[in-house]
Amino acid sequence: MSQVIRLQTPSQVSRLQTPETTRIWKVMHHPEWLSHTGSVSAHPEEDELIRSGEYWTFPRPHFTNADTEQLRSMNVGDVFVMQPKRTTRKGSGLPLKTPAPQNYLRKGTITQQPKIAPQSFDTRKDWYVIKIEWDERMYPLNPEYRNKPHQSITEQH
Repeated sequence: MSQVIRLQTPSQVSRLQTPETTRIWKVMHHPEWLSHTGSVSAHPEEDELIRSGEYWTFPRPHFTNADTEQLRSMNVGDVFVMQPKRTTRKGSGLPLKTPAPQNYLRKGTITQQPKIAPQSFDTRKDWYVIKIEWDERMYPLNPEYRNKPHQSITEQH
């Protein structure tokens, strides 16, 4: 059985934070977003994503400079939190009509800053890979951790 651990709220972290301390980033998980070929996702199902030790993202077309600056501002030791989604039923593996958000968060620590890397799921865009050491534990949902609309990575304040 997985252990559930309480994460600090963004306000608790902010009170402790100095410019040299870690930051928390809320990231989206979209295993339903298939490549332009319709076969592979940048975000595989939760177990595979956690095992991969990676998180992939690309700058949005109209926000390339802002998104690239955000990626450059991430540091080794910063923390990612993610609410995973499932696109298949547990046990049977049959597809769900709509992705099912899970009732917990996953946490990971950045081990390598984002960099553009070759990949096979979308050859039309430059995708950044962020190396993450994902924690095996599941954490309770925290409504204070939120993503901005249409933004796959949001720094928590």
